[in-house]
Amino acid sequence: MNSQTGSWGRRVGKMAFGVIAVAGLARVVAFLFYVGCQFTAPREVFPLEAKMVHLAWRVQHGVRLYPPWVDGPHVANFFGPCYFVLVGLLGRATGADLDGLVPIARAVTVASVLGMTVLLGLYAARKYGTGAGLLAAVVSLGSGPLIGFGVMARPDALADVLGFMGFLLATSRLRGQVAVGCVLLLVAIFTKQTAVIYLAAAVLAQFLMGRHVAAAAVAVSVVLTTLAIVAVVTLAIEPGFGPGLLGESRSPWDGLAYRALLVRLSRTSLDLPVCAGLGMLFWCARPTRDLRFAALAATLITACFVASVKKGADLNYFLPLRAVASLAVATLWSAMKGANGCRAWRLAAAATVAAAALSTTLLPIAVQTYVAYEFREWLHTRNAQVLLRQYADLVKLARDPSRSILTDSGHLDIQRGTGTVFADPWLFRLLASTERLNPVDLQRAIENERYDWIVTTKPLEDPEYATYEFGLPNPLAAAARRHYVFAGQKADLFVYQPRNGQSTRGTQSKAK
Repeated sequence: MNSQTGSWGRRVGKMAFGVIAVAGLARVVAFLFYVGCQFTAPREVFPLEAKMVHLAWRVQHGVRLYPPWVDGPHVANFFGPCYFVLVGLLGRATGADLDGLVPIARAVTVASVLGMTVLLGLYAARKYGTGAGLLAAVVSLGSGPLIGFGVMARPDALADVLGFMGFLLATSRLRGQVAVGCVLLLVAIFTKQTAVIYLAAAVLAQFLMGRHVAAAAVAVSVVLTTLAIVAVVTLAIEPGFGPGLLGESRSPWDGLAYRALLVRLSRTSLDLPVCAGLGMLFWCARPTRDLRFAALAATLITACFVASVKKGADLNYFLPLRAVASLAVATLWSAMKGANGCRAWRLAAAATVAAAALSTTLLPIAVQTYVAYEFREWLHTRNAQVLLRQYADLVKLARDPSRSILTDSGHLDIQRGTGTVFADPWLFRLLASTERLNPVDLQRAIENERYDWIVTTKPLEDPEYATYEFGLPNPLAAAARRHYVFAGQKADLFVYQPRNGQSTRGTQSKAK
């Protein structure tokens, strides 16, 4: 009876892993095609890419990376510097202009994603066998958060791979590897501060494995070095460095947005929490016990769900779960090969749950990939070429130092270089609405009609503009409605000129 049970369990398990492999490969193909469609896309395909490119541009041209932002210009940088330093230096080495920085920044993100996939595959192959390694690599590439965050100019993917590498080395038994791991954890934290979760996981893992001295050494060395670097740089080099790194700590929590995010997670990335949770259970139980990865899974799951309550959080906050999710599948595969009896059924049931969760992500990923494909094809149409030429005219005007433009388009705003007003319309609006800054200087400029044009991504007259998260703060929008009139639509943007027309002499002829 036990033999028959084990036989049926293994058959069900093979079917489940077959579904995982097929669905995973389909996601890989979809993701790579998605990257191909979006990598060279013009303008700001992804929200808030412009700010990331602008910060890299500041490094490239030796401009302050953490400028004062309360009194204006309102360019607030709340990220660690490493990603922008890397992209900026690459841009300087290649002589890239502002537009050329976009593919460089995206390439760093894609390389980080692929690097994590290779790392997971090699590690799983070494620990569990070649088949498990291939399965881990396949499952890791194409998960929900990578649609968007796996190609856009952002530091998340780079911080993720650095943090995971740091965790692996910092939890080693060899002192040399632990030292290298601590350095990687440090770099990860200075890439994106949320990577501190990998440090917490490493300390917890060392502690659970009975290496209390090593746990203390990792914690103390990384924390003290981090504080020392922040103190020295803030006091001696860049006064805005320390306050900038702590800037996100004052962001409000948003319950409604959090519920919406969890719904989106369940529809597009259900495999991540499900597989990570299954892995944690198996890593806590014998014979698949592995306290190292149990600590990693517990820390990442908790941190991802707690940190994403912050206003503005998106699926990128769940990106770290792709590591434990793919390693969990590799663990189940390895355990299934030697299973028998009732244990085979338990493993088969777990694999079936994982397969079901992973399969639910296929449709939304396919839809997003198709949308990206349609957008790429649309770019070749006559209408698209007309709009792109019109947008190019706006870019030229934005770069013209003799013209003054206020816009809620981040991509247009950063064309001003050192005259960029805020680069990140979402953060600017949040800082203004939470009274962390008062853009009275901009409001006075609008009321005095100093801007030749005000260009918006949605019409100011639209009632929904009052709640539009990427729009100008409401006091500025209200002032613009009083002192500016609609002059027409150029590309897909809305153009306004001063009511008295004094600031627009010659502008209309240039715009035509």
